[in-house]
Parts: sequence; C-alpha cells; structure tokens
Amino acid sequence: MNSRDLMKSFSELDEELIERSERIMKKQAAPLITLERTPKADESGICLVDETVNEKARPRIWRIMGAAAAVLLMAGFLLGITQIVGIGESPKLPIAPASPGENRPAEDTLGEYAFLYDTSVPEDAVLPPKQEGSNNMVMSSSHDKNRGFNELYEDAEAVCIVTIRDWLGENELYSYYNATVERTYKGELPETIVVYQAGNSSCLCENAPLFTYGDKLLLGIRRWEDRPFENAYYVVGGETTVSYVAAAEDGSAYVIDPKGIYSHYTEYNHPELHFTKYGENKALAKELFDELGKYDRVMADHLDEWFGEYYENRSAFISSWSMIPHIYSLEEIEAFFEGLEQE
Repeated sequence: MNSRDLMKSFSELDEELIERSERIMKKQAAPLITLERTPKADESGICLVDETVNEKARPRIWRIMGAAAAVLLMAGFLLGITQIVGIGESPKLPIAPASPGENRPAEDTLGEYAFLYDTSVPEDAVLPPKQEGSNNMVMSSSHDKNRGFNELYEDAEAVCIVTIRDWLGENELYSYYNATVERTYKGELPETIVVYQAGNSSCLCENAPLFTYGDKLLLGIRRWEDRPFENAYYVVGGETTVSYVAAAEDGSAYVIDPKGIYSHYTEYNHPELHFTKYGENKALAKELFDELGKYDRVMADHLDEWFGEYYENRSAFISSWSMIPHIYSLEEIEAFFEGLEQE
C-alpha cells in the first residue's frame, strides 16, 4: 500500500468515527425546549394563543433547576466555611452609640462633683479661634517664682475650680474667657468671673494650649483691677500652676498637673507632704483623658502623649523633671486646702 492509499484509509476511518459519534450524541441528547403555539378559542369565539412548554422538555428544566439549587447551596456552604476560618470578612453591623451616662453613676448621686459631668458644648459656644497657636514656644508667663500647693494657696487671693465658658477675645499677650466658679477653697468670688490666660491664637506658652469651653481648672487667681472687665482675674504662677480636673467613670474626681512643675515644687519645698499619685494607672488616665476629650480634644491628646512618653520611657525624663505629669485625687487636695484654711 502506497502513501496515497494509506492517507485515504485514514480519512475514511475519520469520517466513520465522526458519524458514529454524532449518532451516539443524538441518542443521548435530551430534547430541546420548544414552544408550541396552539390556537384556542374562548367562549366569545375569539382565537387566543396558548404558549405552553413542550412536555418532553420539562425533565430537562427540572434538571437545570436542581443543578442551580445545588450550586447555590454549595456556594453558601463555602462562604460559611471561609468566614469561620477567617478567609472572608463578615459584614460589619453598625454599633449602637453608648447612651449618655453609661458606665457612670447617676448625676444626682455625684453631689458636689456633678459639675464635672457638664461636658456638653452648646452650638452657640464661642471657642478660641486657634487653640494651639502658630508657634509652640514664643513666650513665658511672668510668674515671679515657682510654686507648689502651699505657695499657691498663700499667694493667691482665691483658690477655686472654674469651668471655662465663652472665649471673649485676646490681645497681644493674653486670651480671656468667661468662667463659672464651681468650688472655692480660699477667698470669695462671684458666680461668674473673667479669667486671663497668657497666650493667644498666634503665640502661647510652651506646651500650654489655650483654654476652651468646658475646661475644668483648679486655679489660684488674683484680681486684675486695670482690666476692662468688672471681675477680671489672672492666674498666679501662669501656666505652671494650671491643673485640670476630670472625673472617672465611677464618679471619683482627679486633679491633673500636665507639666509637673507644680508637683515638683510641692515635693521639693515640702517633702513632708505625701499625695497619692495615680499617673501609672493607665486605665484611670485613659478614663480621665476620654472625659476631658469630650470638650477639649487638644489638651486630652497632649496629656495622652505626655503621660505615654514619660511612663513608657522614664529614663529620658530623669533630667527633665519639669515635664513629668502627675494625677492626684481631688479629695486629697481638698483635704489639704481645708487644713491650710484652719491654720
């Protein structure tokens, strides 16, 4: 057999195989879905078109529907498995916001510290135009000496806790605010005073953000007679003696000395004094900063940063005692001031 006859035999064999395959496929293939349009007449004699599916095609439809259902079930099963093992991300449901007062005692049980939960800032509150200023270290307050708790009490005309209200304005050296007097430990004060702070929206003392609406401050103050306000007061010791007051979730109140100079000179001048320090209690500090952050986000962020830097790396602050912040119990400080008043 030559090559031409061989190629012809292969071609005939191919054709025979193809025909055989087609016959097998036709026998196994299910009937296609067809539509039969059978004219029908209604009672009025009008001819209608009734579209029905060929009966022979129905088994095929059920098979398709069954296969589709199986695919969907398998997909759902696989999706569940991936979420269980963490491959896929489950949808994140919205978390309901915490209700006001959650995790804290009722205000009617707080008594004299209830003002610490006055954290709402009204929409019409007047805030300082720029709380941190354009520079962070351009002036130093004109305090004549560094003071501890004793010296502050001795030198101040009044020692009190105030809540800062509306920003009233500023000049080239100071910002001034309305303030509500909450507690007085020395002296007599009206219900509302004007508090002056060294610094303004363009320059301020080192690491001393401007006050803002809602700040609760423990201050030693003196009357400033030549100011254009009837009840104007300046802070004795400037920014070095400003302490912030905040409440924890259990209702207990604390005094935060953010710069530490105040605390240092209290210990240096009066080593016999022993106040409990709560600065290393990170959970407590977070509660206080969170509460403060509801009305003064700038100061809360500064405190969080300063406390974190110190308590995580104390060795770096050995020669910088003035930068060590402290937290004290307000009850202890109040008892101390009460003792000074009785002397």
